[in-house]
Amino acid sequence: MHSFTRKDLLRPVGYAAFGSAFVLKIAEVSSLVWMTQGVAVLICVLAALTAARQRAALSRFALPVAVAATALLAAPLLMHAQTPARWLMAGPVRLYLAPVLLPLILLTVQHGLAFQCPKEKQFALTLGGALIILSLQPDLAQVLAFAVAAIWISWQHGLSKVRLAALVMMSVLTAGIAAAKPDLLSPVPHVEEVFALGFRHSVLSGLGITGAAIAMLIAIWRVPGQHLRGVALYYFSLMLISLTGITPVPMLGYGAGPWLGLALALALGACFPSGPVPLVQADQPDAPVEH
Repeated sequence: MHSFTRKDLLRPVGYAAFGSAFVLKIAEVSSLVWMTQGVAVLICVLAALTAARQRAALSRFALPVAVAATALLAAPLLMHAQTPARWLMAGPVRLYLAPVLLPLILLTVQHGLAFQCPKEKQFALTLGGALIILSLQPDLAQVLAFAVAAIWISWQHGLSKVRLAALVMMSVLTAGIAAAKPDLLSPVPHVEEVFALGFRHSVLSGLGITGAAIAMLIAIWRVPGQHLRGVALYYFSLMLISLTGITPVPMLGYGAGPWLGLALALALGACFPSGPVPLVQADQPDAPVEH
């Protein structure tokens, strides 16, 4: 049996918020950037606090949630006439959708593969569908990071050898499709080049940002129950890929999308646990949630 408390969920948020504030400080960004990032961090904090009180297991909804999130991932393709088509547009607001939805897909698929073996095919198809959508946007970094996490999750939870091999081949194919399409977006220091920005400022700044990133990843990985390990691997892969300047650094770089994705993963982690979730008295707000 595993249990987690508010501290387990707030710890990665705290490390990420510290690293993000450090990045924005040395980048000397505008007050609007600070406000936007601050709201996203606050949402994530509230999600972590809510998750620590969450007691309802929603196992039967794992597949519908994964399918709905994958379908929503395709929304930018319907809103943009030209590529890259990665953002959900709502008036002046532009939201990078992949980092919002991919952690949720990984979370629900991991739960489904662990506990809903008869639906293994549907969960595997969901992973393949997400890879195809990402390749059409195109978003090479997200294809690679999602593929790494998806393959690891599938292997860990005993996906059949034939379907695992098909997932690997699909990952290679979609990565090739995404790589073949030009990406004309230029990297921004406080978004994609976070680590380089830190080391350009000073060695200590670079080490501080890197340390915050590592601490955040370890904190997510060590959340009891192991249901966030696939998400941690996804973030780790994105951070490595960000060294090429083709993708934002999740949470530490500016952008609400990754923070909202982490908020969803934290808030719904208790709903898709790795074991039963017993009821806990309401007057014990910091009592652990057991898995």
